Amino acid sequence: MVEQWGELFASRKNYGWPLVKFEDLADLSRQFGQLGVVGYRIMGSFGLDGFVLASTVEHRRRELPAEFAS
Repeated sequence: MVEQWGELFASRKNYGWPLVKFEDLADLSRQFGQLGVVGYRIMGSFGLDGFVLASTVEHRRRELPAEFAS
């Protein structure tokens, strides 16, 4: 994830994102590994895409299918 989005991480480095302080992209990747951070790519419609960084994940099975109001 760090390598693929390296330019974004580098450009935000001194502006409070990500919250981890890092020297370079190799350092950021190492710290993410130590913290157990995993990246998930989000791809949606209408240009809503990006990624989520998470240190924990919980998968839950739904008892019933999702319902949407019409």
